[in-house]
Amino acid sequence: MERGSQNMGKRAPFWGRGQRNRGGASTLFLILVVALLPLSVAHAQSEGFTFSTSPALFPSYSPRIRDYVFRGVPNQSLQLSVTLPPGGQASVDGQPTLTKSFVMSVPLQDGQRASLTVTLPGEATATYNIRRLPPDFPAFSVRRNGTPQAEWYTTSPTLAFGQMDFLTYAIVFDSHGAPIWWFHNLIVPYDVKPLDGQTIAWTEDAGIQIRNLSGALLREVTPVGGVMDFHELVRLENGNFLLIANPVLGPMDLTSIGGSATAPLINNTVEEITPTGEVAWSWSSFDHLPLTMSDRNLWQDWIQMEPSDPYHMNDIEPDGDGYVMSFRHLNAVMKVKRDTGEVEWQLGGAPTDRSLAFVGDSRAGFGGQHDARILPDGTLTLYDNASRTGLRPRVVRYRLDLDARTATLIEEHSDPVATVSLCCGSARKLSGGNWVTTWGANPYFTEMTDTGETVFRVTFDGFFPYRTTPVPYGVMARSDLVAGMDAQFPRTPPATEVACLPGDATGDGRVDIADVVALLRAVVGVQLLDAAPFRAGDVNRDGKLSVVDALIVLRALTHQGMLPPTCLD
Repeated sequence: MERGSQNMGKRAPFWGRGQRNRGGASTLFLILVVALLPLSVAHAQSEGFTFSTSPALFPSYSPRIRDYVFRGVPNQSLQLSVTLPPGGQASVDGQPTLTKSFVMSVPLQDGQRASLTVTLPGEATATYNIRRLPPDFPAFSVRRNGTPQAEWYTTSPTLAFGQMDFLTYAIVFDSHGAPIWWFHNLIVPYDVKPLDGQTIAWTEDAGIQIRNLSGALLREVTPVGGVMDFHELVRLENGNFLLIANPVLGPMDLTSIGGSATAPLINNTVEEITPTGEVAWSWSSFDHLPLTMSDRNLWQDWIQMEPSDPYHMNDIEPDGDGYVMSFRHLNAVMKVKRDTGEVEWQLGGAPTDRSLAFVGDSRAGFGGQHDARILPDGTLTLYDNASRTGLRPRVVRYRLDLDARTATLIEEHSDPVATVSLCCGSARKLSGGNWVTTWGANPYFTEMTDTGETVFRVTFDGFFPYRTTPVPYGVMARSDLVAGMDAQFPRTPPATEVACLPGDATGDGRVDIADVVALLRAVVGVQLLDAAPFRAGDVNRDGKLSVVDALIVLRALTHQGMLPPTCLD
């Protein structure tokens, strides 16, 4: 017999050490404790089903939430603690069904998922997914104060001022703040959005990546007439893609706008790319917009760059017979007719004969705005960074009257936290009235009501996303997202989850009331434990078994405490 079990067999219980012939008292104590155990467990069970984990779940367990994540420690398994009410059943990873509360250790690698399938009396079977985050996954926190209207949010917290390192995760968050899908890209993804229920795309510095939910690359779209601009991707109904290319012109004289007399110039150009990689249509900023429209007061440093960036286009929005485009360095949004390439109307920026007059907007202008969109009712929404103006960033919505040449402000909201927005950002108004906003160059995105109340906020640690796209219900199925992740991170659950599970004094691969009884029987000397059960039962890690170990296991079963992550070496 190994030393551990020999010591255990000879050790007297700590409350009677040094006394002999106390078997009757010890047995009575055991009977009393064991008799009380069902009452303790029944108290927890009367609350119904619940589960918890170590490391901790995110979000915390709720009957409404099906998907969870956790951050693990290398070589540490997930400890899953489950409380079942009378008549409840549970199975972990398809293993045999358990009918009593238990604790189980589940080994998971980065990205892998464990499943907990539960059937409660009178209720339908429910499956809860628990997935392990990689160690370099962006750190984040979530605040949920109401009911969001979006089902998913696609984003990529990649950017940070003053840092040379960037994060490269494209992520789909659910409305409880759990990352339900992600892809670890080789380079920075920017504008992340679903194309349909099975594919997701994003812009990169080299082009557009299109992947299925399993992570397989389906197609790359690259510009023809210049290097890729990451700001926008649009898939048209005909299957073509709109993107922004940046050919460099010059040298040319830019002294009229404060630039060099021999400056190279970035000519933001819209290209419509066919599936065969050809250009079906294009539009050049330099050919249609005078350089004098650039706001040299706000953007002088960008104009003086080499190459000079006097336009800085940052979105393209299809609108009937043309496209609405936003230009940060013009502080203007405008609609361009597809057939002629001419500007039909303009809002903000240097006044022209195509300008619309602001009505009801005391600012009557923008500061480096982003993400101009046309809603089905014809109203215009955008994110006004208010960059370099000393004003707070805001989301705005205007009713356009092209006959009267006016844009009437009908909605305006700011965030109490965002006071400055130096770049980037997005504002999407949902069909239910809420707004999903990326507060450019701030490390969070929010969903707020049409009265400005924030119901959902995801905050990143040190990094900020370029844009966040809300995904309405019915576009992407939860089961498809989960299956896509499982394909990226395949796992075959072992027949027995772990060799040594803390608290498993019976050695049956789970922790339940039988282990508490086995520990108490070992403490009073009526049962001997071999070395492995002894190591598992010594949960307070003091090299011996005592009532304290049994109580720690009992507290874990009733969700009043947690077991240690590993057995004593």
